[in-house]
Amino acid sequence: METQNMENLHMDEDASLEINFKPPEELKVDLSLCLVGRFLSDKNIRSQIMKECMSLVWKPFLGITISELEAGIFLFQFYHLKGENYDEWVRVMRTALRAKKKYGFVDGSIKQPGDDSPELEDWWNVNSMLVSRVFNTIEPALRSTISYMENLKDLWKDIK
Repeated sequence: METQNMENLHMDEDASLEINFKPPEELKVDLSLCLVGRFLSDKNIRSQIMKECMSLVWKPFLGITISELEAGIFLFQFYHLKGENYDEWVRVMRTALRAKKKYGFVDGSIKQPGDDSPELEDWWNVNSMLVSRVFNTIEPALRSTISYMENLKDLWKDIK
């Protein structure tokens, strides 16, 4: 049996490949937040290991759901705030922030240190990273309607 390896693999061979995807009725999917794809491999894909590796590579803040649609074809579903899905988004965000022990930046229990505190720079580093991540989970069209805040607690209130 001849095996295919990367040096003999040419992307233009699959230029006409078309994946016709229609989600099953029971799978409620917003396709604007999804990717459908396959792995260029002649080996079986171990789904659980692949899911863990892909989530480490992409590092989506709100997570990713990966479903095998058919042999070798996968649906990658990301989560973003789109306006009508606020309740779902806020639950997922709250859980993600609590899992990282950062929800205190939202509810105020992790307070900003005083201007003279040696911890102020570290607080701003973490807060700024969280503001950036939260902002990037919001659909681009909706971002322009939200005031940009430097403080996560204020941004959270504005989104609400």
